[in-house]
Amino acid sequence: MGPAERWSLVENAIAFALASREQRLREQHPRADETQLRRLRREEALRTCAEERAGRSATG
Repeated sequence: MGPAERWSLVENAIAFALASREQRLREQHPRADETQLRRLRREEALRTCAEERAGRSATG
């Protein structure tokens, strides 16, 4: 498998993860408009970053 095929797999995995997150947010907040969804996405991203930082600092 060449670099182009590997990169395509990475792109597909990222697209799938984003679509899954979007679907989950819309299911959890069915009445949310785009502004509210944008806020929820941002909060989730910040929470994920904080969790990753905490994990890295705990492992050294």
